[in-house]
Order: sequence, then structure tokens, then C-alpha cells
Amino acid sequence: MMYFILGVYKGEFEDKGDFPDLPEWIGLFFVVFGNSIGDFRIPSYDNKNTSATTKSLIFFIYFCNMFLSNIVLLNFVIALISQVYEQVMNSQIMFIYIQRKELNNEWYRFNSIMSGFKCWKE
Repeated sequence: MMYFILGVYKGEFEDKGDFPDLPEWIGLFFVVFGNSIGDFRIPSYDNKNTSATTKSLIFFIYFCNMFLSNIVLLNFVIALISQVYEQVMNSQIMFIYIQRKELNNEWYRFNSIMSGFKCWKE
């Protein structure tokens, strides 16, 4: 998101990064994706032509983006995984009793079939 917002400032970025042959918006998309999975890049800009306000805005948006994507969204993922884990653990007891019931049914069928044989009764 940050790089898309800052993409409005044409000529502010020094290099095209790892994607020099791609259109700018596709390169920015890959940079944002890389940031979201942990490949952090500090934004670079042209020191000669960039005002202090623009530099401040760039780093403010950068830190907001890092905070949002790493702390808030990872917290959401942890909460989601915890919720699924709790559901699995709650259904574990029911699953154990279902398995025991099926085992008892199999034993009853096996015993009823085998009880007809003389050697099974002894």
C-alpha cells in the first residue's frame, strides 16, 4: 500500500529495485508483496530533489505499513489459528467417543458371527 501511495511521486525513487524491466506498478506490487512476507525494504529516494516533508511522509507511511502488516495482521493470524485449535480440541473428546462406539459395534458384530462356531465358545 505504501509504495502504491508513494508511486504518485514520480521520480522520487532512485532505483527500480529487483524489477527494472517491469512496468512501475507491477514492480511496486512485488515490493509490497515482499514487505508483507518479511522481505523488508527501507524506501529509497533521491536525496537531491526530495523535500523534508516528502521524506517525512515516506517514512511515516513506511512505519505505518510495517506496523499494520506485521503486528496487527500477524496478531489476527495468531487469533485465527488459536480459534481453530480450540475447535479441534473441543471436538477431540466427541471424536474419541465416536471411535469407541464404532469399535464396540465392530466387536459386537464379530462376536455375534464367531459365537456360531464351536471353537469360539471354548
